[in-house]
Formats: sequence, C-alpha cells, structure tokens
Amino acid sequence: MISYPYAVKFLVAPILDSFYWKRFGRRKSYVVPLQYFYAVLCFILAWKLEDYIQDLQISQIFYWGLMSMIIIVIQDVAVDGWVTKLLTKDYYSYGSAAQTMDILGSVLSYNLFIPLNSVSFCNDYLFPQKKESPLLSVGNFWLMNGILTIAVTLFIHIWIEEKETEDESQVTFGNVVGVMRLFYNNPNLKKLSVICLTQFMIYIPIEIIFTNLLITNGFPAETIANIRTILFPLEVLASIYTGKICQKNIDLKVVFNCSAFAIIKSAVQFLTVFYFISGGNSTIVMGLVIISLCANSIHTQASMVAINSHSNKICNESLGTTFLSTRSALTNFGFMWVNSVTLFLIDFLPWHVMCIATLIFGVFYLYWLQRTIKPLSKIPNEEFLKLKYE
Repeated sequence: MISYPYAVKFLVAPILDSFYWKRFGRRKSYVVPLQYFYAVLCFILAWKLEDYIQDLQISQIFYWGLMSMIIIVIQDVAVDGWVTKLLTKDYYSYGSAAQTMDILGSVLSYNLFIPLNSVSFCNDYLFPQKKESPLLSVGNFWLMNGILTIAVTLFIHIWIEEKETEDESQVTFGNVVGVMRLFYNNPNLKKLSVICLTQFMIYIPIEIIFTNLLITNGFPAETIANIRTILFPLEVLASIYTGKICQKNIDLKVVFNCSAFAIIKSAVQFLTVFYFISGGNSTIVMGLVIISLCANSIHTQASMVAINSHSNKICNESLGTTFLSTRSALTNFGFMWVNSVTLFLIDFLPWHVMCIATLIFGVFYLYWLQRTIKPLSKIPNEEFLKLKYE
C-alpha cells in the first residue's frame, strides 16, 4: 500500500513541467531540494525508527514510510523527464538502462541489509565470537543512507548543469495537459497502456507464491537475499545488454520476448515450489532456486529497459516529464493491482490452482500480445504519436 504513490505520480508531473526556477533548471528545481529533505528524513529515522520498531508503533512507521515514499516519487518524476535531456536520441535506450540502476538501492536495503541485520547470520558467517547485536543496525543503516544522499545531492547541485531549450521555455500548462490526453485519444498509446496494465498478470502471482511458500516452508530468507545480492552484476549486465539491443529500435519485440521468457520462468518457479514442498533433494532445490532467481533478475531488468527505452524514443523532449511519468505510472499501477489481488486471493485459493491458472492465462495472453505488438513495432518512433501536443 505504501508504494501506491508510484501509481499516481502522473498527477505531479504537469506541475513539474510547468512551474520551476528557470535559472536552476526544470528538473533540478525539484530533484535537489527533495533529496536534501530526504537526507534530513533519513537522519531522523536513524534516530527514531529502531524505537518505533521495538515498541511496535506501526502507525508511526507507516507515516514516516509514506512521507519518504512521496519524496522519492516526486523526485522520480523529475528524473523520468531529465533522461531525455541528458542523453542524445541515439542513446535513449542506455538511459532506460541507467534508470534501472535503482536495483542498487534494492541490493543495499534488502539483499545486503537483511543478512547484516540478522544476528544469527552474523554469528554464523561474520563474527569470530557470538554477539547479541548484528553488524548493521537499523539506525546505522539510515545514517549511512542519509550521508550517501547528501553526497550525491551535492554532486548534482554543484557540478550537474541543466540548460533550458527554446522549446521548453515555450511550454504552457495547456501543452502539458495535452500530453496526458494522448493516452486516451491516441490508438497506439491506448494499446501500449493496456500492455503496461496487464503484462504482470502472467508471472507476478507465481513469483509471489514462489517466495512466500519457500520461506514459510523453511527455506531461509537470508539465503534468498544472499543469492539476489550475488546476482546484482547479472542484473547490471542484463540492463546494459538490453539497452544495446534496443538501439536497433526493436524495443517492443524485446518486450514480447521478455513476456515469453516470463512464462517459462514462472513454470520453473512453480515446479521448484512443488518439488521443495514434496520433500525433494536439498541440493536440487537450491539449484532450482538459483536458476529461478537468475531468470527473474534477467527478465525484470530486460523488460523494464525495453519498455522505458521505447517510451524515451517516442516522447517529446520538452514535455518528457509528464509523458514518461504517465506511462511509468500505468506500469507501476499494473504491477500493484496484480500484486494486491494476488495477496488477497492467496488466502482463499489453493496455491497450485493459482499457478496453473496463471500459466494457462499466460499462453493466451502471449498470443494476444503478439498480435498487438507486431503492428506497433512497425510504426517509426517519430510517427508513433500521431496527434500533436495541442
């Protein structure tokens, strides 16, 4: 629930595209102040969050988490549009690859933090003598986060310059609203929007079941986190390689191939869970888990880079913030509604029924996706948005 601001960030985008400090820069006017504010929030959480957790003050944790998420979402909106200015059109696909480097945050805050915050893991693998406290406490983690945010923000503030183009200076609020209208009156964008809203239905249910059932049936959560940490270089390589492929303007074909790969990955995850619950050999289970997580890392990064690369190429540079944020919000909402529905249904339906139903639906979805993407992929980028920004 706390991630739902990502699904409505298109509401903020028109403000960022229309109102800003021209001397400082359209995107810097929001990125820099918000990151300074976020750093302050990190220092506050470093001081108070551990107490909130120990006292089970759930409401306080929720409010602070929601505040930090809102800051991150608004900053993310500005970064969405900045990509089209920092890079030339020939390198837009690499811009989408660079945006996926937020996985580094996932590695630090989940895959690395969980084991280092686990007393049992630290005693088993890191400490020469057993201790009662972990290597990395919640407070120290947020303190490090705040210091890193300050350092990055200072670099952007002082050394990264954002110059306004003549087209940007002539943008009005009406132009910005016109961009949002494209998503319901442009036939090509309508089809792309449906893909963004539905693409997660073919694998997210099995992905959630895979993780939840492994952990609840005794597979160590720390082991999954450690494997994901080790796979970080693979995710980086997958992002870079996909960005290189997308330079050939085959972004939508890559999206289709990723969907086909997702169905295969989901089948492997389903078999892995079934074999594990049935009491299968632990070595084989570990191998299947590693294969599943490798496939998940490749698919997640490749599909994200491909759809972002296509959006970067077809958007108007001077109105990139609103266009890209609206498209991104549709994708985020597509993930969130599937995730929420899955978590609701998992308490009522047998897990294997949900997995089989997802795989069967995935096959039919793939047939529809092929018929939808094939004509879209033939449209030149400059002609994809047939209606003007008026």
